[in-house]
Amino acid sequence: MSEKKSSKRRPKSKPKLPGPGGRAKMSETIFRAMESKEFKSVEEAQEYANRVLQDEAKLPKPTPLQEAQDLIDDAWDEENPKHKHDMAKEALRISPDCADAYVILAEGAATLEEARSLFEKGVEVATKTLGPETFKKDVGHFWGVHSTRPYMRTRAGLALCLWRLDEQEAAIKHCQDMLRLNPDDNMGLRYVLAGWLAEVDDDAALAELLDNHNDSSASLEYARALWTFRTQGRSGKARKALEAAFETNRHVPDFLLGEKRLPDEVPDYFRSGDETEAVDAARDIGNAWRKTKGALDWLGKAWQQGRY
Repeated sequence: MSEKKSSKRRPKSKPKLPGPGGRAKMSETIFRAMESKEFKSVEEAQEYANRVLQDEAKLPKPTPLQEAQDLIDDAWDEENPKHKHDMAKEALRISPDCADAYVILAEGAATLEEARSLFEKGVEVATKTLGPETFKKDVGHFWGVHSTRPYMRTRAGLALCLWRLDEQEAAIKHCQDMLRLNPDDNMGLRYVLAGWLAEVDDDAALAELLDNHNDSSASLEYARALWTFRTQGRSGKARKALEAAFETNRHVPDFLLGEKRLPDEVPDYFRSGDETEAVDAARDIGNAWRKTKGALDWLGKAWQQGRY
């Protein structure tokens, strides 16, 4: 187990999750019309989808849950917090099973404890709505099933909330199970989880995560360099992993070493290799670097040589 030095924890801010964005309502419209159809080809399915968008009268009558979800799809883009809150409350009046409404209410909660309660209720209703069969037949491609997404959003919110309440083991288990359900990880939970596993000194689980998700994101490359340092010290292999991280994103060391201050707001989007990705990576893995004895000294000396 790696030695650690104490450091100030990240402020316990309220959890905030991104909404599904953009054209969620249009996607729901198409999905609702097509879910009971069978198509012989992609071209036939596309032709039918185009007809649906041109003639909404062909749509089946929405259920109360679908009506509530339509309202939430508009609420994601509402900038006024009060209006957004009111829309979420109205959605729950239409259907108490609207899990995404609990996500919006939790984002605006006054305390982490209140947010936790709302996220837990969201997970509860989403689990009930999906039914046990979904958790059997759709394991491995969960996000690809449109109806699972409110469940995944509420559970991700719960995991983030639990971590900020210092319930680290529970938070990690939620993320690991969501990756079991959806290994492709469309929500990017692996980046947050990598930092969490390093913070709690679970190097074995971190190694497994890095093996299963071998992408070249800055978060995982700096996590991989840190893991190699933690398990092999200042070895040649660790230095090689650190150089690979530098090549992936040269802005991350500035934030890890305190040369630049992390912005209060998380970027909505980032581009690989630039400073927005570095902000995201430093938030994901920064605490683990700071808590691992000797890690920042090692990184700083390599960085100061100026070869990168």
